[in-house]
Amino acid sequence: MGKKGTLHALIANVAPSKGQTEKILAEARKTFTEAHLFDGGSRTYRPIREDESDQPAVHKEIVTTVGEKLNYLQKMVAPTLDILFQVDKTNQIATGDIEVEGLKIEAVPVTFLMQFDKNLTKVRDVINAIPVLAPDYRWNESADGLGISETGVLEKLRTKKVLCHKELSPATKEHPAQIEKWSEDRPVGMFEEIIKSGRITSGKKHEILARVDALQKASRRAIAEANTTEHLKDRIGNDIFNFILGDIPRRRG
Repeated sequence: MGKKGTLHALIANVAPSKGQTEKILAEARKTFTEAHLFDGGSRTYRPIREDESDQPAVHKEIVTTVGEKLNYLQKMVAPTLDILFQVDKTNQIATGDIEVEGLKIEAVPVTFLMQFDKNLTKVRDVINAIPVLAPDYRWNESADGLGISETGVLEKLRTKKVLCHKELSPATKEHPAQIEKWSEDRPVGMFEEIIKSGRITSGKKHEILARVDALQKASRRAIAEANTTEHLKDRIGNDIFNFILGDIPRRRG
């Protein structure tokens, strides 16, 4: 019986395997553009006149064959296809339970859990932007409807600028009177105001954020649980390459 492996451990191999595959494919393509590597042969010289000098023989070995290069490509790339297939195949059966403060959702697919975690982060950003009631006032429920708060009657003094003056020194034959002028705010009336708002209290906002955080922690625990699922061992890489390459010889001799 083969050694057991978890989905989490398998996922850890995805990125490096994909990176290696990209390099191998790029290297193989570059090799195939250097056609001279696949050519070889020999050449000898036979003089047809007695006074003609001989020429040295030339021999060039074939560096590699297309089949050998494809065989190497298959050997290196097929395992990556196996890993990707095994991850997605195991994801079909890997599940975790979300359980937090009375909420329980069983056997949630790991693929949903991964997206759910990202969506909760976005939801939290939205909730964090919720405007809250100003703490400067005492708020009460309004008769206008649910979700509306209002203050009591707020009084605000209305003032008006009034020009004032006083004589600093009386007029004389030689100088006019010296008058000091200024303006001052004087009460002229009283505003009565009631402020209404559809905002929520900062306490309520913090409660919602705390529940989102608790749910996200539970979701991440469920992801960890799902990732302990034993991954499937199905392999398809070689089957795919064997189909693609057909009967091309991949070894010499």
